[in-house]
Amino acid sequence: MNFAEYSTYWTDTILTMKKPASQASMKSHIRRAVRSFGDFDLSELTESAVQKHIFETSKELSPKSLQSYWGTIRLVLSRARKEGLILAVPEPELPKIFKTKQPCFTAEEMKKVIQNSDGQYKLLFHLLSETGVRAGEAFALKPSDIDFEKETLNITRSVFNGKIQDPKTENAVRTISISGRLAGWCADSNRDYLFGATRTENPSVSKSLAVLHRNLNEVGLSKTGFHAFRRGNATLQAEIGVPEYIIRMRLGHSGGVTAGYIQVPTGADKEWAEKIAEKLC
Repeated sequence: MNFAEYSTYWTDTILTMKKPASQASMKSHIRRAVRSFGDFDLSELTESAVQKHIFETSKELSPKSLQSYWGTIRLVLSRARKEGLILAVPEPELPKIFKTKQPCFTAEEMKKVIQNSDGQYKLLFHLLSETGVRAGEAFALKPSDIDFEKETLNITRSVFNGKIQDPKTENAVRTISISGRLAGWCADSNRDYLFGATRTENPSVSKSLAVLHRNLNEVGLSKTGFHAFRRGNATLQAEIGVPEYIIRMRLGHSGGVTAGYIQVPTGADKEWAEKIAEKLC
């Protein structure tokens, strides 16, 4: 069996069980691999053949993208090994990834962006700044996800390419406190989704990103994506002294075995939500 045939089988039986976001990138990886060695029999994918392919591909992809690419191909070949079609999975040398500083807004920068906005975009940028939720989680929010009496936000879904899906991880399903100010703004929404393109349509993520970029230009900040709010929120929480286990809970992160034993009661982060909001106004 050649790689093209086996990768089709793997895509149909294994990849379809993964999340849409993962499927999209992995399908792209597989198409690239098929173009290069789709006609190769699986047994021909030796250490030397794969290393040569990685070397050639490194001329086109960044080290990080190359590692992601090989990670997908390795999953395919690992399954082939489990099924007895190959004896071992090649382990090529990959270029090292040197960490670079990731975009992260300061509290003052988030405040500028919020103050330079209006309408649902003001609400969006404040929510991202105050809660640190992932952009996909924010765009999947509905008014019904908010308990206006307790002033809490339930995160139970995400959106990718306009389609609703489960959150990124098990820890991403969570209930966090929000400030009274944010709850009041959300209460005014008459849309099915808080940030819907229209009252009944799914959110326009691309349009919101374009608005963010225009806003950043107007306030003199470099163009970046929504994740800078999430990093900014995490940094702000640490700066004002929010306990690490609460930061993890609010961001939807895991933290090892011990952290998994710690159950944060609903509302335990309320005082911190108000303090974060104060820094943004």
